[in-house]
Amino acid sequence: MIRRLLQKVIPGLSSTNLHYLTQKPWVVVKEGKALEKFIFRDDHELLISRNGKVETARWEYLSEINGLLIERKKGRFLYNPSYIDRAAMIWKVDGSEHEFVTLANPNLIPDLDITSYLEKLRYKKHNILKLELEGNIWMEVERDYDTPYPVVGNKVTLNGRAFPEGSYPLMNDPRVLVIRKSRIKTILYRKSYATVAHGMLEIYQQDEEDITENDLIRINGTVPANGSYQLPNRLRISVIDGKVSAIEISRSWSVWILVVLGLGVLAAIGYFLIQSGNL
Repeated sequence: MIRRLLQKVIPGLSSTNLHYLTQKPWVVVKEGKALEKFIFRDDHELLISRNGKVETARWEYLSEINGLLIERKKGRFLYNPSYIDRAAMIWKVDGSEHEFVTLANPNLIPDLDITSYLEKLRYKKHNILKLELEGNIWMEVERDYDTPYPVVGNKVTLNGRAFPEGSYPLMNDPRVLVIRKSRIKTILYRKSYATVAHGMLEIYQQDEEDITENDLIRINGTVPANGSYQLPNRLRISVIDGKVSAIEISRSWSVWILVVLGLGVLAAIGYFLIQSGNL
């Protein structure tokens, strides 16, 4: 968990700024529990308290190997810095890939929850918007600006990791996000239409308002048969391989549109003539 967070919080951050280390209270935390209290003194003395018993040790920062050497009664230990700020420190045991020592400043992280603290840093750094998807999935959207909605091109993650490719409907929202290589490739709008003879038709529209060619079509979650589908709004759509191939306005409706347009033109001409004094 800590290793994954380190890869996502502030990539490439190293810890050689020792003013965060000294003269501050530090608590060694493991699985959310405080194990020992450390105070690093400027004179390289290290005070370690455990269950009220205090041990005096020594510490030294070895710049040649970017390591922290701690000499205790039970042995000498070498750690490499992975992350450090005024509230949290993470040191990797030298020679290990997965063993870490985590320390929290109890004045700044009273609950000692370093994982939560690092997650908040990640959300702030990447300006993350959290969206609920259908299926109880939460998508993290990294935004360039404080937009209330995701936009095409935004990077998305799942708990800080790459998001699986696919199409994901938002919860209680008509939008469907198409994800490719952990980025939003397309935003579709899921609309339902009652057909004259084929029940409810779901169309995944590229345009929020209008049906357009190549929109995806589904009936009860399956690809409909190729053919023509009449919608109540006088639109007739042709479907090939589950996509809209053509859009037509039914002939009777087209006639009405032409009549209305013709009447409108005649009315405009009449109004112009009246204003000109010719009638």
